[in-house]
Amino acid sequence: MLPAESEIEPLRRVLDPEAGVGVLRLAAAVCDSVDPDRMTGGLPGDRGPREWARRRELEAESLRSISPPGVGLTAVGDHEPDRESDDSDAGERDQQPQHARESMTRRRVSGGAIELVMVPARLGRRGMPGESVGFPDEETRGTGDPRWGGRGNRRGQPATESMFPQPEGWGERTTTTMSTTMTAPEILARKGGAKIRMITAYDAPTARIADRAGADVILVGDSVANVVLGRGDTLAMTIDEMVYHTRAVAGTAPHALVVGDMPWLSYHTSAEDTVLNAGRLVREGGAEAVKLEGGRKRVPMIEAVRDAEIPVMGHLGLTPQSVHAMGGYRVQGRKAADAYELVSDARGLADAGVFAIVLEGVPDLLAEMITAEVAVPTIGIGAGAACDGQVLVFHDVLGLGEGRLPKFVRQYADLSAVAVAALERFFEDVQSGAFPGEDETYHMPEESAAILRELRESAGTLPGAGLVADDLLADEAMER
Repeated sequence: MLPAESEIEPLRRVLDPEAGVGVLRLAAAVCDSVDPDRMTGGLPGDRGPREWARRRELEAESLRSISPPGVGLTAVGDHEPDRESDDSDAGERDQQPQHARESMTRRRVSGGAIELVMVPARLGRRGMPGESVGFPDEETRGTGDPRWGGRGNRRGQPATESMFPQPEGWGERTTTTMSTTMTAPEILARKGGAKIRMITAYDAPTARIADRAGADVILVGDSVANVVLGRGDTLAMTIDEMVYHTRAVAGTAPHALVVGDMPWLSYHTSAEDTVLNAGRLVREGGAEAVKLEGGRKRVPMIEAVRDAEIPVMGHLGLTPQSVHAMGGYRVQGRKAADAYELVSDARGLADAGVFAIVLEGVPDLLAEMITAEVAVPTIGIGAGAACDGQVLVFHDVLGLGEGRLPKFVRQYADLSAVAVAALERFFEDVQSGAFPGEDETYHMPEESAAILRELRESAGTLPGAGLVADDLLADEAMER
């Protein structure tokens, strides 16, 4: 049920569409007239990415009637934390699907009222509180209330004077910092837009490095078995081990979306076991989504996990957990019949509600066809350049691995050689006595040092030896 026309007409006058940004406080009576079910945006785990997008459109339809022309308006349920992507590139916004560009509002509930920050869709997310506000025309660019990140009016209006209408209660508004954590819905919205940057990480140091470099997604992959634990394959990994490594990564609170890999046999026996194991990665490990391998035969498991409100990422092509069934790590889909099966698998995963699909070790033409066929992003690893994103193993990219690298890996550094050289210098300094030096050594105050030396020199004159003498020295040192 929408608010009555008599209730919302005064609210339309609160905002000037050309002003760029404004705040609208809706009285409780008006808020209560909006169907609560249409105000809870939900996450993609609710009923799948397509259903999630449809519900967001319903929210926009419900609330658009109270916004002036030209102002994009929707709402996010108060159960969802304020999470926002780093949309620094305006070109990325222009490439996003229409529903993603229009969903630019955050909702907070306080004191029986709802505060909706309304931002014109043409501005994208740069108009949120605490960020620099972008404006569409040169005449008004650079204006804005300082409390909203504006720098004052170029035409001479003091920066301290608000450029926007100020509804009653403006001064009581509490300033909040918007989170910049990536979410599964935001990854879904990147379909056909800016490339998705995904990398593996298995502990806090690698997670921090990946996040500082700008990763959109950090995959805590079961490849930790090969590159960290020294195992020949991933099959020995357990859910307990994956929870352990996921917790180490999530504990750094990265901007990137943290995806926990489900190990072999953690999702193969039953839907119930799959949900419990996925839940452990989320509850104990801190993952925000999970990834599992396989095609249409995994659909029941995917749907069960999604029904538990957990976003799922799919994985097709060369699936390492199937190494024995594939007869080794071999490129998949070279033959037309096999390629068609993978296309069908991708359709099945997309229909089941995954928010992204990893394509590993498949011909570039096949990856291009799958990317064009499905409505969710594809993330390639050895799948050509046509995918919506790319992923590699952290240790492979930085030269921390051992042995022959796969063809699809591009090594951007040789940190292993750098690390070996650094340790060699350390060992040389230890051997020569150059380490530790004065800068790496702690000292006590000179007065205390003099007392300690005097007591030690007189130790030979004390009766007895060993612990008794040491105790006497300690007592005397305490007295002095």
